[in-house]
Amino acid sequence: MTGTPLTLTIPLMPGESTPGFLSRLAARNGIPHMRHFCADIGLARGPILYGEPSELARLAQVSAVPAAALEAASLRKVPGGFSIRGHRIPPSSLRRKDFHVCPACLRADIAESSFSHHVAAYDRLIWKVRTIRTCPIYELGLVDLGAGDFVADQDFTAVLCPHMGRLDALEREADRRPTSELEQYVLTRLDGHLGNAPFLDALELHVAARFCEVIGALSIHGRGLFFERLDEGDWHLAGAAGIAIAGLGGTGIRAFLNELQRAYPYGRSVSASPRSPMGDLRSWLARHKRDASYDVLQNLIGDILDAGPPADVVDKPRRVHPGHWITLPGSVASLDLQGAPSRRRRLLPTAPLIEIDAMKHHQATLAPPTCSLSATEASPGLDQHEAMDRLDCGMPLFQSLVAHGFVRPAQPTARGGWRHAFEAVELDVFLSRLLAAAAPVQEFPEDMVGIAEAAIEGTCTEVEVIHLLLGQRLAMVGRKPGEDGILSILVSSSEVAALVHEHTFLGPTLPEARAELKVKPGALLKLIELGILVIERAVDAASRRAVKVISKRSFQEFSDNYASECSLICYSDPNPYSRIDRLKKSGAKIIRLDRSGNMGTFIKITS
Repeated sequence: MTGTPLTLTIPLMPGESTPGFLSRLAARNGIPHMRHFCADIGLARGPILYGEPSELARLAQVSAVPAAALEAASLRKVPGGFSIRGHRIPPSSLRRKDFHVCPACLRADIAESSFSHHVAAYDRLIWKVRTIRTCPIYELGLVDLGAGDFVADQDFTAVLCPHMGRLDALEREADRRPTSELEQYVLTRLDGHLGNAPFLDALELHVAARFCEVIGALSIHGRGLFFERLDEGDWHLAGAAGIAIAGLGGTGIRAFLNELQRAYPYGRSVSASPRSPMGDLRSWLARHKRDASYDVLQNLIGDILDAGPPADVVDKPRRVHPGHWITLPGSVASLDLQGAPSRRRRLLPTAPLIEIDAMKHHQATLAPPTCSLSATEASPGLDQHEAMDRLDCGMPLFQSLVAHGFVRPAQPTARGGWRHAFEAVELDVFLSRLLAAAAPVQEFPEDMVGIAEAAIEGTCTEVEVIHLLLGQRLAMVGRKPGEDGILSILVSSSEVAALVHEHTFLGPTLPEARAELKVKPGALLKLIELGILVIERAVDAASRRAVKVISKRSFQEFSDNYASECSLICYSDPNPYSRIDRLKKSGAKIIRLDRSGNMGTFIKITS
């Protein structure tokens, strides 16, 4: 049948992906799945998903869409990954099977189209790139719809249909945040422009983006970082911090690594954990040593590390002062209880410091932000580094101030622009509010410390101390004489600790739970589906976003009462498999997560 145009066709929408277009075309012709649609009309689904020109030409014939347009909107298979608009991107940096969407965009698609809802809403090509986690139009965090089953594999419309009736709810639940500079940079490169950052521009796009995320994660989380514990919101914040470092090129990267060595001067010559950030950086680079696209990074980082640490670094623990790039150890960690792993600090949704409902804007219709600046208007604004200097704060706190809405960046609209601009007047007003109750103190008690030290001793985040200051919750507030920035503010660490501890949420997020239980993602979701692990809501203190967490009680009960079949086999036993059989025959409670047992089997220890 191929070669004959279909009677029912649809246009290829601006920014739409070719696989998404094929999925909508199937729905337009009354077929729920594009797999069956392709079989019916004689198209080869696989080659279309791989962007093969010959099969795209056949799709062009039946859809009446130019083949060149379909090729430009496709993910074309190339050695080492896929090509998007001329950029080679490996599968690990793409979302091919799972779909992350902007609900506001989909609602706008439906409102502006005469087609039925499931045909009108379309997939965007940029949503396929993992670094893009925020909608640049509506400034909403992308929502994860999951992946389809075998029949609905990579089928956008089939995956979207079950969620069609709750797009407004998804929009309300989505994080509201400005597009990060890293996301703006990636979009600039995908549009065919250079990013005006010579060092990053010289790297392949996926290498530049991932490097920014990695060094940003090291700057925010520091020692003992586990990449697999970070979720999409963590990576968004890390990318925003990382491009501010890497965007300066070799000079900025060298300054960051030197500061990292000063903040964590011990552990370089020993194998004991927790690992040093330098070790994490070396390990990450080592995983890509066979990839020629990483050679520039390998050489630069290798030269810096081979030169050794700065002269003022000693190989032993010591107290360090707040740096420009990094968060001090412990300032974003929650309290360790009963030997539990240290986790990112999260708050109960009812915490008065950061009300979750107050962070959301429940409009019936979300309008695109109108605060972007043109090239001429943006010139008087301060860039990120100038804004940090004006406030006198480090990069992690500055990113938290942006996430909490205390500092609002203006998005550039000039071609090739990706850097944010900040208004000096707004920064000055914010700083004056912070310093309003902070009188200069000539002599202050030992309990009076800076915001960073108070956050460490109170095991909270620096931005929570900012909330306390602006809410006038602290009785003891002062500042160092002759200084007027955030680093000059002095607060009582004991007073801070007393106010923040009662609101701490101690349960793990899903990525943390997977890592601590050592189970596959599907196994964890099955335990949640069975009601063994209970999902609750919390607020990430640093980034202000709502996160799904597992309640501490259900997680602790499961950890205490159940063991995996593999862990029981590992016990010293002359015949471990017989031991498992004896447990099963004795009536021990067994949880088999799937029929084959591939997901895992858990046995109740108390049995």
